[in-house]
Amino acid sequence: MAGPISPPSPSPGLTEPLLGGSNEGNGSAPVPSLQERRRNTNIKFILLYTVFMFAGRSMWSQTVLSAYVYLLRDDNAEAVGLLTAIMGISQLLLSFPTGYLADKFRRDTLLKSASIFGFVAISTTLVAVHRRSYSLLALALAFWGALWGVVYTTISALFADSVPDGKRSLWFTRRVVLIKLGNMVGPVVVLVMFYMLGDKWSVNDCSVVMMFGQAVCVIPLLLLCWMKDVESHEGDDSLLQSNDPEQAQDLLPRSDEESTEADASQNEVDEETPSAPLACFCLSKERFIPRMVACADILSGIAAGMSIRYFPIFFLSNLQLSPVLVQILFFFSVVGQIPLSIVAQRGAKRIGRCQMTVLFKW
Repeated sequence: MAGPISPPSPSPGLTEPLLGGSNEGNGSAPVPSLQERRRNTNIKFILLYTVFMFAGRSMWSQTVLSAYVYLLRDDNAEAVGLLTAIMGISQLLLSFPTGYLADKFRRDTLLKSASIFGFVAISTTLVAVHRRSYSLLALALAFWGALWGVVYTTISALFADSVPDGKRSLWFTRRVVLIKLGNMVGPVVVLVMFYMLGDKWSVNDCSVVMMFGQAVCVIPLLLLCWMKDVESHEGDDSLLQSNDPEQAQDLLPRSDEESTEADASQNEVDEETPSAPLACFCLSKERFIPRMVACADILSGIAAGMSIRYFPIFFLSNLQLSPVLVQILFFFSVVGQIPLSIVAQRGAKRIGRCQMTVLFKW
């Protein structure tokens, strides 16, 4: 029997502390508290998850999945649309309850549960590709959609909790860059594989590439199991023994007099804080902007579902492009997005985030 699996050790480039810790009174090096160590670990693992997951996903799902289904169903483009709808609907159905559960319960528990969906999705996809079963592939994509619905919502919230205030724009931009990098790695690997297989579209060659992409996706699923909830206080004793006296003091019980004084101070702050002005539709600015962003994402998702999945079929059927040429096109479609993401993050500091978003959208 093999021993228990231990968490993977981060790469040397990620071993430096990302967040500062509290100083010892004797002038020694800063010692991070428990929550700071969890934040550092989460940031490292989330960034590693982002690279591996989007690299593996771009290998099997970006171009090869559409071509595989199109060839498997005798040049039937409707079959591609049906599978895309199944995956999107399952993701949508789980996104709403996951958002509520991520705020209500432990986020690391949700990520561990999502990894189960992922392993089931990989197993089902491998069996479906091996048997060339369209119905099993539809079931597998439903599991993949469930995985995206749970992970995307939860890991974004956990990443926001782990990044300190004032640096979220920087770290979220870095994560976007890693997403684009993963989407670049996938086409490069697929290009090499198709070149070695003969550079022709066939069900057998697409099956080989999809299986390899599934194997790569195992790595990020394992990383989900070692992320820790920042806000949880399991082991409050360890927090009380930490080097942060203010954090430990917050966990100590208060007397009735202290509680009354604290409530009175909070009420005074609430009374002095002016109410937020209404932006539009009788909604405050804090509520209006998230709803507009959500609506924009929904419209973008609808447009993407109606077009992006059919690009590989258009290249395969109408333009008669080889797999290598298709991967080159998808590679260069992502290359320009990385520097523009960095430009957008820096430009937002000058002209504002909303203005920069509108500028890049149009």
